[in-house]
Amino acid sequence: AERERKKREQKEREERERQERMAEEQRKRDEQAKAKKHASMFDDLMAGMAAKRRAAQMREQLRMPPAPVGLRVTDVNDDSVELEWCSAEDHPPKGFDVQWKLYHQIQWESANVMFPRCKKKNLERGTRYCFRVRVAAHAAKPASNWSRSIDATTTEPFTKAPSPVKRRESPILKRAASEFMKNFRRKPFGDASNKQPAPPAGAPQKKPQTARKPPSTRPGGWFELRDANGQAYYWNAQSDESQWEPPSKWYQEKDPTSGVAYYTDGNHSTWHR
Repeated sequence: AERERKKREQKEREERERQERMAEEQRKRDEQAKAKKHASMFDDLMAGMAAKRRAAQMREQLRMPPAPVGLRVTDVNDDSVELEWCSAEDHPPKGFDVQWKLYHQIQWESANVMFPRCKKKNLERGTRYCFRVRVAAHAAKPASNWSRSIDATTTEPFTKAPSPVKRRESPILKRAASEFMKNFRRKPFGDASNKQPAPPAGAPQKKPQTARKPPSTRPGGWFELRDANGQAYYWNAQSDESQWEPPSKWYQEKDPTSGVAYYTDGNHSTWHR
């Protein structure tokens, strides 16, 4: 009798456990189905909201004016930039929004103008800026998209270049030129001791029989001479070379303090030839 009772209790316990397991599995299935239903409802809701947003954007685009085109820079100074652009609406009710910023920055600054051109002042000198424009919003009509951005760099302030140091004549060359002029005036032209520079190749070798006028001095040690036919040629007292073509008026010198090259004609000087 005792064994029968234990067997019966064992069977009842196993039956209760099986029923509990079945109830737990059913509860889990119900929760999963409920979660799926909620997820489906959320997806439908999100899809509906996205569709509404797309429809609103399409309506806004239909009402949105076209963005300005042809944005360009017409003038640049050391502290201002002039802009000009084209738009389907030349005179919109609220004008145009103009934005600018430094090239390496993110934050834009804005201003409003009424016509498709403007002049931005009070800029930093020698600095690169970005600019863009759009049609301003008016009442229920939205603003247009921004135009393409363009870059412009303000100019540096003008600074006058320092005057080059005036060329100082070498006392040795000055003395040699003076001695040459004295000997040329004192000695007769036909005297063999009067050492005359040879004319260029192809010039007549016959010397004039009458004394000639003293040569005119040119920059860089050049002298103007004339052959027997009276044709002028040029001789350099420093290099002892002669040529038919007149030497360049300007010759190059170097600043003794900075070592920078400049050009002079004996009376004036300049940095560029």
